[in-house]
Amino acid sequence: MYFLIDNLLDRLIYLSYGLAAILGFIGVKLMLEALHDNNVPFINDGKPVPIVEITTATSLTVIVAVLFITTVASVFSARGRRQNAVARARRHALEYLDLHYEADPAEREKIFAALLAAEHEIDSLSTRYRAPTKQEEELTALLRSAHDAHEAHG
Repeated sequence: MYFLIDNLLDRLIYLSYGLAAILGFIGVKLMLEALHDNNVPFINDGKPVPIVEITTATSLTVIVAVLFITTVASVFSARGRRQNAVARARRHALEYLDLHYEADPAEREKIFAALLAAEHEIDSLSTRYRAPTKQEEELTALLRSAHDAHEAHG
């Protein structure tokens, strides 16, 4: 489960904010529930506080809505598109360089074509959302290795 969420956080850049909002909502709901079932003598003399209860259906609606909004925002934002293109380029470069992954020349050409498409998408997007210097250098070196391997075998 951890690796799934970690991978989602890489691709859905605003998911962490959505998860934080959901945790905040759950915390507020727990406090409201505690006030409704008040057992503390210094709050309202130990009597239940008349507060609106949040139903399970409302909670599920809020959770699904927050996850939907953060997913859509991540997918359609320029920063999210760039991050997804970088992840695709990295994945295709690693697949191309790994001869154990695919040795068939036709399939390797498809992988290289997908790599070129991801590189083109990265170049066409705004440079405003560039990765930190070390990560960008690592990606450039990986892409250069894939291109060198393609030239050597092609």
